[in-house]
Amino acid sequence: MGTGMAARPDVVAPPAGFRGNTLTGWGLFFFAVSASAPMAVLAGGIVAAFAGTGVIGMPAAFPLLTAALMLFSVGYVSIARHVRHAGPLYAHVARGLGPIRGMAAAMVALLSYNCIQICLYGLFGFTMAGFGLGPWWAWALAAWVVVATFGILEVKITAKALAMLLGVELAVVAGFVALALAFPAGGHLDFTPLWPGSLFGDGVGGVLALSVACFVGYESTLAFAEEAVSHTTISRASFVSLLFLGVLYTLAAWAVTAATGPGNVAAVAATDGAGIIFAVLHGHAGPFAVVLASIFLATSVFAAMLSFHQTVARYLFAMTRERLLPRRLGKVGHRSGAPIGGSAVQSALALAVIVVWWLFGLDPMRLFTTLAALAAVGIMSLMVVNCVAAMGFYRRGGGAQEGVWTRVGAPLSGAVAMAVVVAVTVSNLHSMTGAQAGSAWVWFVPSLVAAVAAGGLAWGIVVRLRHRDITAGVGRGEPEPLAVLEHHLIGVEL
Repeated sequence: MGTGMAARPDVVAPPAGFRGNTLTGWGLFFFAVSASAPMAVLAGGIVAAFAGTGVIGMPAAFPLLTAALMLFSVGYVSIARHVRHAGPLYAHVARGLGPIRGMAAAMVALLSYNCIQICLYGLFGFTMAGFGLGPWWAWALAAWVVVATFGILEVKITAKALAMLLGVELAVVAGFVALALAFPAGGHLDFTPLWPGSLFGDGVGGVLALSVACFVGYESTLAFAEEAVSHTTISRASFVSLLFLGVLYTLAAWAVTAATGPGNVAAVAATDGAGIIFAVLHGHAGPFAVVLASIFLATSVFAAMLSFHQTVARYLFAMTRERLLPRRLGKVGHRSGAPIGGSAVQSALALAVIVVWWLFGLDPMRLFTTLAALAAVGIMSLMVVNCVAAMGFYRRGGGAQEGVWTRVGAPLSGAVAMAVVVAVTVSNLHSMTGAQAGSAWVWFVPSLVAAVAAGGLAWGIVVRLRHRDITAGVGRGEPEPLAVLEHHLIGVEL
């Protein structure tokens, strides 16, 4: 079989897509939840929000944001039924608002996902250095080697690694939540932080800005659409992972207030930081639980790096397949089915940033906060545009069988809700970056996202003028599904 097929390059090379029927709903769930890094959110994002804003109603922010993201997800996920694509945030825009806007979205998606993946090296290195285990850059480079290796392996191997890491990580988070709520400070459990009335007031903007960043990554399930068992699998994994994170983060934030008492949470968070979590675990579960929590705080960040690396590699592959990037970057491993070209590009970019940060002696946490803010603004802006694109897609006749709520109601509501979230986030970026409110550094973030989008539009116009055939293919995805054979149907020679 290998000899016969090797003589037909039109069938086997270059690959048009990934191997289907590879990822189950659980695999997609692991990628989505790992990308959000629950342990890092608990010990970092939630505690930092209490310390920086003093708003005891932070737990109430998560249900509100979950509802807003759910509205976005309705149109976003429904389009995937008709458009299976490894770069969904730009493909949906291309199909709903035109290829030129799709190319602008592609540039913003590449910027955002690369930023969130690379910034985690700074956080991982800083976390390990905080344990007194050596310089941050040494750990960042060690993590880079492992992530780059996983990037060229079969995606199921990464999914299994994430399952193991995430399982223990969630057990630690659940343990803290259970202990803090079972043994609250003062002897009684206060439900005040869960009521919306305790959220709105001074500092609510900072809370929303920090809270919505905790969800970044859940939307990445659709980047694996071509490898999923079915659209039903993708749909369930997307909504379940969002609901799971919303409930988990609500309970985790409430548990933090229970551990300190709502009236003391801001002061204790400002002085003790992640020590709140470790104190609860040490007091009720012993020192070994603290060791486990420390280990899985680091592995939480590492798991997020693995997940986002796979997402970036798929976006790069998708753009290569549509001739938006050089063809040589679109190599897919015949044995592994991994986007080797896209993985190599992402790894090279990450290595360059780590080395520059190290050589210039820059603060690894500045690497984390700045790039994380860039990623949050970029991805949430794409969510707004995707809601509009969903309405455009259905107005053009795509998915005529979908109901009015899916075609108009949810996308319109999602666009409004997410636009408000973006506006609040941008106006409170100082809460995320640690910079002074109104400083040039804060405005640099949205300005860069806007500049990249404008550059993408200009690029799209040039490409349309010179290569109309290329723009016609933007967002179309795998041109010939049968050109990529299922794993169990191909021989060793492939």
